[in-house]
Amino acid sequence: MSSVNTLLFPHSESVYLALLNNYDILVYLFDTLETRTRGLGRSTLASCALVSRSWTEPASRVLWRHIDSLHPLWALLAGLNFPVSASRLSDFWELVDGETFVKSVVKNESGRWEHFLYRASHVRYVGTASCRKPELALIQAVVKYNGGATFLPALQKLVWRHGFASDLTLLSLAPKTLQDLELSSIPFAMPMWHPDGRLKDETLRIEELFAGLPDAAPSLRRLVVSGRQLPGPIVAPHLLRLTQMRELLLFNDIFTLGPSDMHALLEHMPVLQVLSARVEDLAGCHVTCARSASLRELRLRGFTQDLEALFIAGLDAPALVSLRLSIQDEVYSPHIRRCLQALSDTSLSTSLRALKVETLYTSDPEDADMTIAGPLATIVEPLERLRLLENVELMVLNAAFLINEADILLIAQAWKHLRRLVLSYNPATTQLPPLASLRHFATHCPELLYLALTKMAVPTQDDTPQPTHAVRSTGAQHPLETLDLKMTFASQVKYDTVGIARFLDGLFPNLVLGEEVQWVDLGGYVTPWNRVEKQISALKARRDVG
Repeated sequence: MSSVNTLLFPHSESVYLALLNNYDILVYLFDTLETRTRGLGRSTLASCALVSRSWTEPASRVLWRHIDSLHPLWALLAGLNFPVSASRLSDFWELVDGETFVKSVVKNESGRWEHFLYRASHVRYVGTASCRKPELALIQAVVKYNGGATFLPALQKLVWRHGFASDLTLLSLAPKTLQDLELSSIPFAMPMWHPDGRLKDETLRIEELFAGLPDAAPSLRRLVVSGRQLPGPIVAPHLLRLTQMRELLLFNDIFTLGPSDMHALLEHMPVLQVLSARVEDLAGCHVTCARSASLRELRLRGFTQDLEALFIAGLDAPALVSLRLSIQDEVYSPHIRRCLQALSDTSLSTSLRALKVETLYTSDPEDADMTIAGPLATIVEPLERLRLLENVELMVLNAAFLINEADILLIAQAWKHLRRLVLSYNPATTQLPPLASLRHFATHCPELLYLALTKMAVPTQDDTPQPTHAVRSTGAQHPLETLDLKMTFASQVKYDTVGIARFLDGLFPNLVLGEEVQWVDLGGYVTPWNRVEKQISALKARRDVG
């Protein structure tokens, strides 16, 4: 056979060997391995680097693109045998002076220094740089002896964690290529003032960090900041210079957006697509209408009066498809209805597809002083104008609601394109919507795929609804795949699981059951809802056999 191949393809072997030793082709192949396996091919890459001299460099180049921390680089600088995929290293920098150590390497071991810089130039993603002061000093020394330039010139994503809010090492480490930055667990403090009204140095250094960020990383497209509260007036003006920002996530109340901040952010970030922030002090102030042609996802936290003021002022975002409102009111307030009404009055009714409304405080259902908010319809009715909603999550748990079958019917009829619904509530009385009211979802929500409800009235054996089959106008079976009613069933009550299963299977014959069903047979802890799922599984199995 080999002689035939030689006759037909006299140069095939040489071409094959040339391809296997072509640098660019090998980099492409190794990069594909790393990308398609989502990092699982790193051990294979390490093995490839040992195959031959021609494979060592391209495999190593790809291998060093993604490191979990800066520790592999420090091992390389120290000449230690440290695998690139490891996450920890003996902290030798804790025992040496960073300045002296780096100076010695540069002066006495130039080859190692150059190799360190060469490998560092390949790094594009650093998982988590969680630095204490000695490691920060080491970074500063490396930058100094690199001529003041970062040793990570190709870095695109960095997770930066340290506990020294006044430290500015990040500004010298970040290259112009950085696109994705997460500032995590930084213990920002409230601003500190001198008696004469001047900001103290610590707060000024915090501001200096954000002031220098647009110059250090002008290509930032994604910024995630978390930590303690830091008022917006210190930071917000500097963020406005990040004009290429596409995703801005400001968690844990890192700072708040005031009356004009939302407008300013959207105006100066013309390609922003995702924004998460807290709004404050909007109620009673002149709020400028916020406009954005690019915004697609908005997550807001705040009190209902502030959120209401924002919507009343206007939110002009024709591309917005997802909105999440996290309400910080400890006690339920009628303002929530007015807030949702103001939302419905905006122009979002033509674009919004996903809405989540949640309260950050949860009342104890057994608390006698818990606010009775009235019918659940008071929350749903203002949202009926958002007719194109496909994903709705209503989790208003800081009050108790009256809910019956009429409320379920109202919800089922509100959004005919609904594909996912999560409804969490504290019932005000023992009068709950009957299990049979699930028929309304089967009838009025022909595209529903996911349904989760907190509490329904589960009937006794004699009252179990009869099996029924809901079909759409096309004659097809209802497509619901996930039904979550586990919060409805009390653990100590015995139910007619067979009858309930027949009813639910008749309504929704396409349910995809979870792995929890197997615990019924294995003797593990199971809930009554798991037993219902087990019976549904048995009905489906018999139907498939038949």
